[in-house]
Amino acid sequence: MRSGFLLTVALLVLHAIPLATAKVYQWRDADGNVYYADQPPPGQAARERNLRSNIIGSGNASGPKKEAITSNYAVTLYISQGCGLPCEEALSLLDGRRVEYEVKTIGTSEAEMVKFVGIVGSMNARPPVMVIGSDVYKTWDRTLWSAALSKAGFKVPQR
Repeated sequence: MRSGFLLTVALLVLHAIPLATAKVYQWRDADGNVYYADQPPPGQAARERNLRSNIIGSGNASGPKKEAITSNYAVTLYISQGCGLPCEEALSLLDGRRVEYEVKTIGTSEAEMVKFVGIVGSMNARPPVMVIGSDVYKTWDRTLWSAALSKAGFKVPQR
């Protein structure tokens, strides 16, 4: 009886391991809509993303609450199709810091460009551009962006 119970527990643990390290694929369609799925789209490039376990740690009473951080400091990342390595590094930074953010892809239409210039305040700005609350960071600089995220209350995750 005991060996049957142990076998059942062992099988349950073995089946749960893939769930703890699930992979998700992210891609954009031609209109810039973001999609997530457990399988990559056929014939289309997709970013593989690893999902982390949802672990609730002990609360830190001295730090700002997550709801306060996200409401006061919403993060938006503006990227473009031809941005390349700088946009990938910016995405990697935000993912590594576990920041909840919105990605907006700048298209080639005049309306999208006018809106982007209105946000960044310059016709010379090139993606990636990060907006935290009302602060706009027009130049990709990992050190500057990390400091801005820390100032806004987004902690560096423990490794």
